[in-house]
Amino acid sequence: MRGGDITNKNNILFITDSYKQLSGGLKQLYLNAIGLLEKKYQIYLAAKNDAGIVTLLQKHISGFLPLDFSDYKSDGRQLAKFIKNNQIDIVHTFHNKGHKVGVWAKKYNSEFKLFVNRGVDFVPTNLFYYLNPKIDGYICNSHSVANKLKRILIPAKKINVLYNAFTIEGEFHENSKNNNIIKSDKLKICTIASGAKWKGFDYTLKSINEVNCDFDFYVLGVDKKNEYMQLQSSDAAKKTHWLGRRKDIIPILSKMDLFIYTPVSGDSCPNVILEAMFAGLPVISTNVGGIPELVKHEKGGMIVKKKDYKCAARNIELILKDDQKRKNMRDFNKGQIGKYSLERKISGLLKIYKGENIKETI
Repeated sequence: MRGGDITNKNNILFITDSYKQLSGGLKQLYLNAIGLLEKKYQIYLAAKNDAGIVTLLQKHISGFLPLDFSDYKSDGRQLAKFIKNNQIDIVHTFHNKGHKVGVWAKKYNSEFKLFVNRGVDFVPTNLFYYLNPKIDGYICNSHSVANKLKRILIPAKKINVLYNAFTIEGEFHENSKNNNIIKSDKLKICTIASGAKWKGFDYTLKSINEVNCDFDFYVLGVDKKNEYMQLQSSDAAKKTHWLGRRKDIIPILSKMDLFIYTPVSGDSCPNVILEAMFAGLPVISTNVGGIPELVKHEKGGMIVKKKDYKCAARNIELILKDDQKRKNMRDFNKGQIGKYSLERKISGLLKIYKGENIKETI
């Protein structure tokens, strides 16, 4: 890198092949960019031309390179030229294809530092791209993910741990006067669901079937579908309210009493759990990835074994029936969420970009 100090030119490029505007990884990319802009860094973006992240960042970035990610070698050559022309010092890749193009760009232009973001709790299978010596560092959002990289013998000095950031500022959160929450004295359980099988929404529904007390259950993130309805008991179905995709997540969560999220694999540092913590909700989740690093068992919620929906149901009942326990967990999570500030994350990123090795603990 020119001079070895990013403070000389302040030019940083993010690359992603993802087109999903509200994915967890893209939320973090967006927050990284906004936080670095506030520190007077120049931000560049390489992505698909119609990607949602382009719309979100177009008024903020200093330059944009459209890529289609169909030919990694060709895209890498384009990216290398773009990096050279714009005197970019740092390239930070998100998602699988973005990572591959970044590695190819390094082959054609070695005068920048390449950092790979890793936010899923799977052992990488494409060793050519992950063990490539041209990569300067890996940025993991939990120690669990970092341990997966160690399994394929990536040097510990290249592996960093930096947790996700949370803020209600920006494009992802809105207020709403009509949030479709029914006024009643019943306690309210909420989840933010995904159709991806490894997110475990089916086990959330099975858990709700087993809960033996009075409550209302609110589902955000997915629409009501027959495939989900078939998993519900008739009693649970009557208590379920489907809210679909929303941007007014925080106002809705603030009216809830408990949050449940039951992935079965892959998840590392879920944004949805940080949102629930901000709203002061006790969280019931599974022992998957970095989730036990976020949810402090018996303090901010309960951790259960993945797929053990009956245990999850018992813990739902335990928390709903104990007002003091709910209050204690609310207070604890509200105290914890400040540790996931954007300022903290940007400070950590800049240290990593400058060559420090960060192993954050919260």
